[in-house]
Amino acid sequence: MERSCLPDEKIGLSALSPRHGAQTATIRRGAIGRPAVNVSGKNAPSRDERDGFTLIELLVVIAIIAILAAMLLPVLARAKIQAWKVQSANNLKQLQTGALMYANENNGILLPNAPFAPVIPGSESWIDVSTTAFEEGLANQEGNTNTALYTDALLAPFLTGETGVYHSPGDITPSSNGQRIRSYSMNGQMGCYYLLRYPNNYNGDPGALEYSREADLKYPITPDQGFVFCEENPYTINDGYLQVSVLTSKPGFPDVPAAYLGGACAFSFADGHAEVHKWRTSTLINAKGPWPNLINGNQNADWQWFAQHAAAPVPAAP
Repeated sequence: MERSCLPDEKIGLSALSPRHGAQTATIRRGAIGRPAVNVSGKNAPSRDERDGFTLIELLVVIAIIAILAAMLLPVLARAKIQAWKVQSANNLKQLQTGALMYANENNGILLPNAPFAPVIPGSESWIDVSTTAFEEGLANQEGNTNTALYTDALLAPFLTGETGVYHSPGDITPSSNGQRIRSYSMNGQMGCYYLLRYPNNYNGDPGALEYSREADLKYPITPDQGFVFCEENPYTINDGYLQVSVLTSKPGFPDVPAAYLGGACAFSFADGHAEVHKWRTSTLINAKGPWPNLINGNQNADWQWFAQHAAAPVPAAP
């Protein structure tokens, strides 16, 4: 018996005509048939239509960022220290150039040093410390922030009034009344023109030579070997005079060179060059005052390097 098709079951050629095509082709099987199926793929849900990232995806991203940060931070820290080293060495070159210009204009007399107060009435020094009130330190000392002490002193004319060169970029320990202007001090055995004229001679390191003229810089402390300025530890900086102790009978650091530059210290030398020296002694790097405990005494490598570039012992009498 021939069965006639219900209207909803008829499939005509027009249902598959190009006008509709595969993109819209659906099969309807009456009210009880399955719902229409979209085979175009155009309206499939995109990522932008989702609620967001899954927890696992977020954790993976966070873990990657943490790994990259852990790899990058040490690199950035090293780059910062390297930049500090370059800047501090440049500062010291400028100070040393000024010192050389002073000597050229004063018949070879080395730029006078700056202990607490001039030892000879009327004497001057590379910075103004004509009174102990002008010293620096971690408290409220006037010298910490008084720029006049640097713009009116002997070195000032050769720096055109610039005060930024007195500060090391690594010196980030502030004093009670603000950031100190100066981070550098002068080797106590250099610039001794006035100190030698003090009654009975003012020598912070008895038994070590004092240098007052360029002609005094002879072997072993030649101009390229004798340091003039260096960074000083914030716990011992006060006047502009860095007291040293170079004799093997009394090794140590009465005034302490700094370790601002990643455990290193910048120095300038009498010939005009500057360099950065890396310390090895932890008690020196972490010193909080004068005479830090010196490991191995006069065999300590840091003290030996420092003493060999600070001053020579007074020659024994013939």
